[in-house]
Amino acid sequence: MIEAPVRPTERTRRVYTGDRLRAVAMPLGGLGTGTIALAGDGSLRQWQIHNQVNHLGLVPDSFFAVWTKGYWVKGLKPPIAAVSRVLQSSALYDSEGPPAPPTSNDHEVPAAHRRLLEHLPGVAEIAYTGEYPIAELSYQDPALPLEITLEAFNPFIPLNSKDSALPAILFNFTVHNPTDRTMNASIAASLQNAVGWDGVAPISDNRCPLYGGNVNSVSRLNNQTIITMSNAWLPGDDSRNGTMALAVDSPDATFLSQWADRDAFWEDFSVDGELANVADSSPSAAGSTW
Repeated sequence: MIEAPVRPTERTRRVYTGDRLRAVAMPLGGLGTGTIALAGDGSLRQWQIHNQVNHLGLVPDSFFAVWTKGYWVKGLKPPIAAVSRVLQSSALYDSEGPPAPPTSNDHEVPAAHRRLLEHLPGVAEIAYTGEYPIAELSYQDPALPLEITLEAFNPFIPLNSKDSALPAILFNFTVHNPTDRTMNASIAASLQNAVGWDGVAPISDNRCPLYGGNVNSVSRLNNQTIITMSNAWLPGDDSRNGTMALAVDSPDATFLSQWADRDAFWEDFSVDGELANVADSSPSAAGSTW
């Protein structure tokens, strides 16, 4: 008698947690458009979208955050205090893992990410499933009563090179309330206007000698809220010129078109999970951006 091997009905998925997150970094971006890596700590690293190969390229102050506040059913008890967290974890920042191979620097934590979580609270832990072109992250923190997950991916359509080459990364957040309380929640996204950067020069917070004249404009289009980022000072044929955009599938999303004070931004968001709807499109000063 010959018996066929028993195959599982569902394949086993590899989930990275703890120390195994140290060197996780999935590059995301359309074909031929450059990539940004989503790292195991939840941060965005290895910015290579400026016509330059630089595995350590970094655009600071580009992150996601969550705000939540709870209410008891029928208001029988006082509201539960609001909680805000950057969706990034510093759990591995102060410890050393096994020696990395000399050809890899995925484990190196950028100084800007350390500074971010020194100023703002991050989540305690992250679980990461990476199956290209999709990365799935779940965020855990004792202060967060909600289950928060992220699905991040770039267009990748077999036999369709045109749409697979869209210069875009999509981030789908899911928030689930497993409690018996009514919970309000919101997700914030911050993206620095890096138009004019050469992909190599160091950026300190929002300052870089290549910055200046950076402009952010807000629009509502096709049920989306969009912040379009450009540079008013660069000639049209300059290789550093171009546009960036941060868009959300909501016509009612609140926004700050620009900010240069991280603490002020966080204070605004942490109060009620909304932003002040300020649409300032003035250009940044020489050597700085928004």
